[in-house]
Amino acid sequence: MSNPVTILAPIKLAQGVTEAELLVASDTFQKEFVDHEACILRRELVKKSDTEYLDIVQFSDEQSVYQIMEKEQNHPVCQAFFALMSFSEEELASPLPIYQSLTTHTA
Repeated sequence: MSNPVTILAPIKLAQGVTEAELLVASDTFQKEFVDHEACILRRELVKKSDTEYLDIVQFSDEQSVYQIMEKEQNHPVCQAFFALMSFSEEELASPLPIYQSLTTHTA
């Protein structure tokens, strides 16, 4: 069995998009897409600044990351969520790093 993996997906809001809009789209993305994908173990949206956020997503294994990214390309709820974000050419060309869990501690 492989260890879970985590991706850290940076989010920069597109011009004119509010945090409230991001939160609504994030909730819809969660309920209509993420909750139906058993390989997604955990997801957390965190705030860096008024326009920058980080979506932290833990998957059961590395192969699942690629399968989900493929599904996201054609899913309307995913596309609506991503449409609220601004991406540079460099960000679009670079794959997200994948981090393998070595150990997990809970409080």
